[in-house]
Amino acid sequence: MADADVLAIVWGETSSLASKDGADATLARLHAVVANLAAMAKKRGLDDKLRKAPPPRVGWPGESAYQKMMTTVDAVEAGTWTGGPPHRQAAAESGELDC
Repeated sequence: MADADVLAIVWGETSSLASKDGADATLARLHAVVANLAAMAKKRGLDDKLRKAPPPRVGWPGESAYQKMMTTVDAVEAGTWTGGPPHRQAAAESGELDC
């Protein structure tokens, strides 16, 4: 299971974003990038500078998006994520996301 702080950061930083193309893979890449950055920030004691959000309650809007994000973060932390290499450049900078 992924680190609770990393999950809270990834959710806090990405829960309001939507992909322009509507593809889950686009958001999964973003989640992978943010998970790596959050883990590095936590190791360096900088995680308090990032936005954290609690998970949505069961049955509330955002629950399925949170589950998908959690699956991606779990795979990234386990080293088994197969969605492509997590890029250092955020997907938002490449124009793949509506912010």
